[in-house]
Amino acid sequence: MSTTERKQSVGIVTRKAFEKSLPDNAAELKKLAARLSAKKGRVRKRTRRIKKTIPIDPANLSNKFKAIVVDALRSCFPTSLLLDIVGLSSSSFYYQLKALNSPSKYAELTEVITEIVEYSGFS
Repeated sequence: MSTTERKQSVGIVTRKAFEKSLPDNAAELKKLAARLSAKKGRVRKRTRRIKKTIPIDPANLSNKFKAIVVDALRSCFPTSLLLDIVGLSSSSFYYQLKALNSPSKYAELTEVITEIVEYSGFS
């Protein structure tokens, strides 16, 4: 099975498939651009409300958070495009995915500490 076939079987959109899905007609592209601009405006408005309560600087986001965002969106958009947008290298992205999916090094210790704290009545 080729890499492209594996990506398609998992549901990951490739750049070629994404570009094929875009309309060729200039009028349709203008309509699509207008819809996306309106959608972007609504999203910006919503995020402004959120940012008022919790200030977020995209430049200061951790690679872990960027990887979570890219992983969530890669079924809709090409991974390489998303990585360019968030400013994350592919090696960092796959490292973060591996780290997120691997069990914690301190899982046993965390369980023991949790049991001790619960037994003590959180005192």
